[in-house]
Amino acid sequence: MGLIDFASDFADLLDSWTGTRAGVGADNAEGVYVPGVATPLSFKATPPQPINQNDLVMDEGGEFRRSIVKTYTPATLLISDRVTYAGTLYEVHQIDERQPLGTYQKVYLVKVQNDN
Repeated sequence: MGLIDFASDFADLLDSWTGTRAGVGADNAEGVYVPGVATPLSFKATPPQPINQNDLVMDEGGEFRRSIVKTYTPATLLISDRVTYAGTLYEVHQIDERQPLGTYQKVYLVKVQNDN
């Protein structure tokens, strides 16, 4: 256990979020991949916050991503979870565990522009 009980010490800063987690897919009898069924998520986290100079995240092409926001949550999120806050859809891009101070995650989110 860390020094901070994030869920209770910062409860007044946490808002409700919703989202989905992709289910595990498998190949069907013909060998064609069939995606798994998404499961709903419901969790508490801080509202999205802009990243600062120390939080800059580099994409695969070596460019810094500036369209990323961050949130802090005691929930366990996974890369590629899709989460919604105040009607805006985000995808989890990166997660930093913050175990030394308390059990919570610093989560970097990318806004989903065109959900196809």
